[in-house]
Amino acid sequence: MMLIVLAAVAISSDGVRSVLEETFAWLVQVLVDNTQEFFWGLLLLTCFCLLSYIMEPEKPKGEPRAESRNSSSNKPRWEVFRVTNYIVSAMFVVSLSLLISNQNNHHAIDSSSTSTSKSPSSSNPMVFYASACGCIMSLTYFFAFFAVGFVSNQVHEDSSEDEKDLDDSKWKQPKKANASPAIATSCQPPMQPIAPAKAPASLLTPPLSTLDADDEAIYQKLTTKNPVTGRPLLALHDLEKTLQDYERAVRLRRHYFEAQSQLDFTHLPIHGYDYGKIYGSNCEVVVGYVPMPVGLAGPIRVNGDMVYLPMATTEGCLIASTNRGCKVLSMDPRGVDAIILADAITRAPCVRFERAAEAAALKAFLDDKVNFDALAAEFNSTTRYGRMTSVKTIQSGRNCYVRLSCNAGNAMGMNMVSKGTLAVLAFLKSLFPSMELVAISGNVCTDKKSAAINWIDGRGKSVVADAVVKASVVESVLKTTVDALVDLNIQKNFVGSAMAGSLGGFNAHAANILTAIYLATGQDPAQNVESSSCMTNMEKTADGDLYMSVTMPSMEVGTVGGGTHLAPQQACLGLMGCAPHQTHEQGESGARRLACAIAAGVMAGELSLLAALATNELVKSHMDLNRKNEDTAAGVDRRASRLVLQRCPHCNCEYGSASLPIHMTRCRMLVSSTDDAVMGTNDVGAPTTNKAIPPLSALCIKFILANLHATCINGLYSQPASQAWLLASLPEAVTQQVMVCMVHRLQKVWSEHSTHP
Repeated sequence: MMLIVLAAVAISSDGVRSVLEETFAWLVQVLVDNTQEFFWGLLLLTCFCLLSYIMEPEKPKGEPRAESRNSSSNKPRWEVFRVTNYIVSAMFVVSLSLLISNQNNHHAIDSSSTSTSKSPSSSNPMVFYASACGCIMSLTYFFAFFAVGFVSNQVHEDSSEDEKDLDDSKWKQPKKANASPAIATSCQPPMQPIAPAKAPASLLTPPLSTLDADDEAIYQKLTTKNPVTGRPLLALHDLEKTLQDYERAVRLRRHYFEAQSQLDFTHLPIHGYDYGKIYGSNCEVVVGYVPMPVGLAGPIRVNGDMVYLPMATTEGCLIASTNRGCKVLSMDPRGVDAIILADAITRAPCVRFERAAEAAALKAFLDDKVNFDALAAEFNSTTRYGRMTSVKTIQSGRNCYVRLSCNAGNAMGMNMVSKGTLAVLAFLKSLFPSMELVAISGNVCTDKKSAAINWIDGRGKSVVADAVVKASVVESVLKTTVDALVDLNIQKNFVGSAMAGSLGGFNAHAANILTAIYLATGQDPAQNVESSSCMTNMEKTADGDLYMSVTMPSMEVGTVGGGTHLAPQQACLGLMGCAPHQTHEQGESGARRLACAIAAGVMAGELSLLAALATNELVKSHMDLNRKNEDTAAGVDRRASRLVLQRCPHCNCEYGSASLPIHMTRCRMLVSSTDDAVMGTNDVGAPTTNKAIPPLSALCIKFILANLHATCINGLYSQPASQAWLLASLPEAVTQQVMVCMVHRLQKVWSEHSTHP
């Protein structure tokens, strides 16, 4: 703008105008005489400016992490600079072109004219001066931007170094014994040193140089690829087979993932586990194991025996609730009666024919009971323990789904029934050559999915358990009534589940108890989907007592195979009396005994939870047993900790630990409106406290008065607890006056601090 004004003044003054014309004429003459040199220099300058500034500049690094609210308004608007760079670059090119064109016309006129005047009479003076001003302004903008960018980079580099030194000094500087409270400086919490960044995962294991020669050679094979196949010389899953040292294989595999993918295995245990037990049977690409707490519920009387229930879970209150149910059910001398209605695991392959008529012929053959013995003979030839019990065929178009069932003994039986199914299919193939196997599992089985066929026909162990609880026990132990439990069960488990369209979910939380026992005893946890299908029923007897039953038609359990052979899981099975080596009366198998115990445990959990819902104690019990805080970890009683008074780091007032979350929220809201005025930054970007601290804003005082009663009740701004009770009992008008006095006192403390820091 100044250049435009000067140009306008120069135009109005003939003398100054003449001087400017001579000056620009001389500059242009020099430019014309050295056209090639000036052209290349100008081209290089223009290209450098365009490449440097047309692209959006990056935001400077090293900015402080914590900034005040007004700091965002002081940041450069980088998107604006990008637009101005385009505009100024275009203006520079246009102005330079007009300037050269105008001056060339001027010289052409002078050479052909006999006039001695040097004024460009035939050229437009306004275009001449405008183009000259445009060139000067563009060059000024570019050189100014060069200077700002250079200085900004230097400042941010110095700022980053100073901040690093400042952070180091904070860590090394010991805390003063008589440090002034936080309120003496501001209501903002005292600055805490930023915690050091977490060490990279690659540093958590020894570097390759510390490995012995053998381990380093193995690691090199893991990372070196075969030039022909493109695969590693040694696969990760072949470490155990190659080394024949299972823990060493796990250690090298973890080291590989830490070095190649920066994974952190710090808190994943590796030592103290028998990896040889799981190799080739339970887990692949092993990198450690996950410890899980195991609790013991019971004992509960099941079929006359007292049985303990080991439960692996991380859900608080679950075992305590189940234990209460076990206590109630065991008060009756008879306890829980559990009966196995059916015991058959299933597999349903899908086979296909060219036409539906051929599929119908297969269905007719399988439905004929005369042919069952031939099929059973083929099936039973594949196993010593399994026995085929039934076959059911479902046709869909030209496809047939053949659902084979077998008794698997103490095993859960999935591998057993699959192996026998292949033998039956081979026999059928010889009778029906056009039959084509689509899949050995056609989802009519049905495994690990909710299905009506499992609910109706059953799968695995179909169990029913029932018991009677005296009305006096319901009232004294469960703190409710028989009528309340019966009504709740109908409205929740029957009507509520039906309204939700539940399939096999007519219960409160059968899956909770079943899955916890599954994890502890080495069962397949994914099979809890169909195994936890349960109907819980409650009725009032003629004597006024509570009759309760659970029906679980598809419980899939075993005591051999799978994860049951591992030592911890074997120990849990032994606690229940279900281990294979343990003998039982009446020749009952361990798997059937396990199914009965799980059904009894499910009944105990259902009874206790429904009682908690009937008395509305569910939330309270979970708050007491299922929540974790620092006091609990330190062994401090939460109820006693509520009486301990602590000082707020924001306002230096005493408060009960139970009111900490509310207090911290409101205290931060109280000081938020003064943060920007109180806190500033020094030359290196570090936050500092201003000497002149302004008083509380009207908005802050309004917030205090609006939330006065809640503040006083929680004792957030009180000193002793007696004063908090007194303030809470005062009328609102009186407490407002008291709070205003406290605000004035706070302002006085701030003013004293600004005078005597």
